[in-house]
Amino acid sequence: MAFAGMGVWALGGQGLVSQAVGVVNLWAIVAWRPRLAFSRRHFADLFGFGFNVLATNLLRILGGQADRLLLGFYFGATEVGYYSVAQRLVSIITDFVAGSTERAVVPLFSRIQEDRERVARGLITAQRLLSLTVIPAFVGLAAIAP
Repeated sequence: MAFAGMGVWALGGQGLVSQAVGVVNLWAIVAWRPRLAFSRRHFADLFGFGFNVLATNLLRILGGQADRLLLGFYFGATEVGYYSVAQRLVSIITDFVAGSTERAVVPLFSRIQEDRERVARGLITAQRLLSLTVIPAFVGLAAIAP
């Protein structure tokens, strides 16, 4: 599609083709096939859990967007845009530091998960090391911000 000059439609086509290839591969490898069936008991079990997850996620989303809603209400769209860009910068730094730390720390904690004292010490040590990395990064970001 890209070579045919279809522009951004090629990106959509790539996503569709990628999913289609994935489905064909799974169907070739796995013998299980979905079927249309309904069970009240299974629905009740899943609905009880799923409703709690849905409610928690909705509250989290509303809480996470309340600052933007208030900012937009009192100051306008331009300020919400600036605020969103600033939040994204903070998120990029946090994701970079947390992501690289997570790849190192999770396997270590999985090995010592039965020893609560070592886990507690490890969490305190990890928090201290993260603070040594994150605090200077955010102070530096604040120092260069207009």
